[in-house]
Amino acid sequence: MSTLSTPQPESIHPSLWRASQLALGRISTVETGYPSLSAELPGGGWPISSLIEILAQTHGCGEMRLIAPALAKLSAPILLLSPPAEPSVHGLAYAGISPERLILVRAQQSRDQLWSAEQALTAGTCAAVLLW
Repeated sequence: MSTLSTPQPESIHPSLWRASQLALGRISTVETGYPSLSAELPGGGWPISSLIEILAQTHGCGEMRLIAPALAKLSAPILLLSPPAEPSVHGLAYAGISPERLILVRAQQSRDQLWSAEQALTAGTCAAVLLW
């Protein structure tokens, strides 16, 4: 009598997984620049082509410093949509982000901000779209 083995879900299709494998996903990432943070994130870094939400108590309390090492590793333009303060070009250059790669868009209404983000993401020409 032969025994049939049940295939593992991940062997059927790469998008299938078990709940116990949540942190073991096969996603493309970019290194965060902070080894202890990367160790906690699925895939070992910030996911590429995904939404990342940073919940800060106030704007300008270090969110750019948190993601700057990852942004410095990307080569395409970076879109900054309605940042709460004028970006420090010298500070970003010090973090390895070339000012020539930055695109700054100021939109007063949230519908205009969201429209701009949608257009940039649809075009696929930016390495990152940051929206405040």
